[in-house]
Amino acid sequence: MVGNPLPSHSDQWVNAIIESEGKMTKTDVTEVKSPLKWVWQKIIKVRLIIQDSEEMPKGVRSYCEFHAKESYEIQECTEFRTLVQSLMDNKELKFFEDVKGLEGRDICVLEE
Repeated sequence: MVGNPLPSHSDQWVNAIIESEGKMTKTDVTEVKSPLKWVWQKIIKVRLIIQDSEEMPKGVRSYCEFHAKESYEIQECTEFRTLVQSLMDNKELKFFEDVKGLEGRDICVLEE
């Protein structure tokens, strides 16, 4: 293809063009069905946030990776939910629900 496929966009950091047919964008973290532990791992992998890598101590059942603390899981962490909501509000993290075919499945997109 010759030329800019997005001629009206000056942003050179566009990662992908996603057809919105059959996909509904989620706007609230409470709508996200993906486990927040999985979301945490993706956020760390793409370096949206950087945190010292502390592994979960062995034998611990409840552990919050965000705070590196025992006694509760990241799924219940209100501060991590607030961070995810902020990333969603700033369009740095997007969740879609495929409304045709794989109903109830989240699709996560991380912007660089």
